[in-house]
Amino acid sequence: MHYLTLRGKKKKTYREAISRFNVGVKQSFISGDRNYQCVKVYRPGEIQYIFFSPELREEQRRLKNERFAKELEKNNRLLEKTLDGKPLGKYPCEEGTIIAKGSLQKVLDKIPNPHISGLEGYFILESSLDADPERILELYKNRDIAEKLIRNIKEGTELRPIRHWSKDAIIGYVLLIFLTNFLAQLTLYKAEIPLVRNVKLLKKYLSNLTVAVVYPPKGFKFRILANVSPEIRSIFGRFIERYRDKSLDLRW
Repeated sequence: MHYLTLRGKKKKTYREAISRFNVGVKQSFISGDRNYQCVKVYRPGEIQYIFFSPELREEQRRLKNERFAKELEKNNRLLEKTLDGKPLGKYPCEEGTIIAKGSLQKVLDKIPNPHISGLEGYFILESSLDADPERILELYKNRDIAEKLIRNIKEGTELRPIRHWSKDAIIGYVLLIFLTNFLAQLTLYKAEIPLVRNVKLLKKYLSNLTVAVVYPPKGFKFRILANVSPEIRSIFGRFIERYRDKSLDLRW
């Protein structure tokens, strides 16, 4: 029942964390293709992991520079209207129409990128676990496993929400969901022609499979399977053919 979460990137919080990072004891390691440094800060009830990666900083700055370049290109169109004195926009109000006009504020040097805050390359993970920083980062990178489980709780199996406070009840509920997903995924995996890869689609095709009751003008009524789609055949294989009536035309 532990937690691991990413601290929101607020300037005041991160600047304080960066100052602690600069004077703290750093642990260095390599994860993937990036170099990381981490400083652990012990707080009441939790541990704060302050990470920095030079490769991540360069990537974030590159993306912000690309965004800023697009903004400059977009605003250069407004520059022509501003220099010509043309209105930049009209906004109606109760007393009339507000006509917005621009003014140009020149700078002596190259205009800086306002999106670069100096926090690039840093991120903070907070957890109740006291573990190795490399292990904590690995757990956070693999958080999609837990997110997929939560998504399956909400959408995949379409079970009722968890309304338990007992630890054992919650563990049992999650185990039940795991077994349900296991059976559904095993069904999809064993399909002869894997056309269906989604549990929602599986439920949709299975819901379309119906039993049709036929009443011939002469003879007894009989039942056959209807709406047998290629997806249904991929799930059940040749087994489904036993319950289809192939001599329907002869019975009429």
